[in-house]
Amino acid sequence: MGGTELEGITWSNVGTVSVAENEPGGTAVLNMTNNYRSGLEYYIVNVTGDGKQVDRLFDIDSALGILSTAVPLDREAGVDRYEVEVCAVSSSSPLKSTTTKALYSLCA
Repeated sequence: MGGTELEGITWSNVGTVSVAENEPGGTAVLNMTNNYRSGLEYYIVNVTGDGKQVDRLFDIDSALGILSTAVPLDREAGVDRYEVEVCAVSSSSPLKSTTTKALYSLCA
């Protein structure tokens, strides 16, 4: 993403989140809230399922930081835990960024 590390940011609701399987794509699962007061843009930089790289299963609203499913998630596909790495980039100059990870467990 470029720039330098965005320091002093605290993510308030990132951790392990339960997601019901087979919810339709577009289902909001987490709002990436933090204590940063200026504008941030959010990007998904990596998604793994049970430790392996997976296809695009999550989307993020780049302005609001709302993470949602891109497709229905199904435990029968063989994966029931996902890790989504999100990067937040400041809109000020010079660009500064920080990353965090959220874990998702599918529940029936």
